[in-house]
Amino acid sequence: MKMRRYLALSALLLCSCGTINYTLDGQQYSGAEAFQSASDALQRSTHQELVATMRVPEPISRKSLTIGIPTIETIKGGFVMPNMLKVTPADLIVRDELSKQVRKEYQMFASVIRDTGIYREVKIIDSTGGHLQPTSGESVLYMYVLPQSNAFQWYINGGKTGQQTVNIDRGQPKFLGKATSYINSVKGYALTD
Repeated sequence: MKMRRYLALSALLLCSCGTINYTLDGQQYSGAEAFQSASDALQRSTHQELVATMRVPEPISRKSLTIGIPTIETIKGGFVMPNMLKVTPADLIVRDELSKQVRKEYQMFASVIRDTGIYREVKIIDSTGGHLQPTSGESVLYMYVLPQSNAFQWYINGGKTGQQTVNIDRGQPKFLGKATSYINSVKGYALTD
């Protein structure tokens, strides 16, 4: 999943007064505090909706699942920054705020997977974006971040089909639709365990 998705999700404009405006799920927010507050609300409502509509009566997989979420520093490292001599303080603020928002999104995805009961047990860990290895009783789901490349991709491994990418339907107009497609991909993979 390319980081450009987040730049589109969180388009940024600098107004003459120096305030950074962010766009999230079609709504514009003035300043980092309003943006992060809106991001928190979006993650909470998405989590509630997905758990309410996608919870399974019993685990699809008998295996446990470890989900590796990159640290904020790893996420920051995935951004391609323009020529470092031309990076402005606003560029660094934008990168930092987007990194926080992206981390919250990843945490929400992990908690939805845990709370919908798709796997027998779910463990959520911080990772540096590297590869996690499955065992006979455990599958792994992790976000791989290629440093300085704007390349971010979810992978899942441990089922009969081996390592697979987990994609989000970017054709969905709202974040809830994108998140639903992501959880459905994980559910589908759990069937191969």
